[in-house]
Amino acid sequence: MTEGGTEGPGWAERIQDEAALRALYPRPTGIAAHKHVDRLDGHCREFIGHATFAVIASNDARGHCDASPRGGPPGFIQVYDDLHLLIPDAPGNKRVDSFQNLISNPRLGLVLFVPRYGEVLRLEGQAWLTRDAALRERCRMEGREPIAVLVLRVEDAFLHCAKAVRRSGL
Repeated sequence: MTEGGTEGPGWAERIQDEAALRALYPRPTGIAAHKHVDRLDGHCREFIGHATFAVIASNDARGHCDASPRGGPPGFIQVYDDLHLLIPDAPGNKRVDSFQNLISNPRLGLVLFVPRYGEVLRLEGQAWLTRDAALRERCRMEGREPIAVLVLRVEDAFLHCAKAVRRSGL
């Protein structure tokens, strides 16, 4: 056992700082270096309108992480305006791990997928869970009003290239 963690495979040769990381992976250039936007532009809005699957990434105040899948018909995640997304809660296992994490840490990541489309949309920002009646009604899905709606205030958005999706065969 070492300070900060447990030794395991590759531990002695682990990369421990950004200089060592950048020696292996130079900074991106060109389009890849400037893909980020701070709001939901037209490309993001169109992508979200077609997305049927997403993964919510969150962690609590102690750093314990969760990645939780969400799915629904195209448009189940809604663009509210240039900065906000609405994600309806849907019946599931009732663990509410992501929702619990938001109580102590409102930072959230979201990765969205569109069937048979290679690119992936990655979003990040502040999030909260609400019982607002108008938002719950707006997010009605398959005849059911959600118990709550997750609101994400987007601070960073960008489309990933299709390489990982192609390699995976998704």
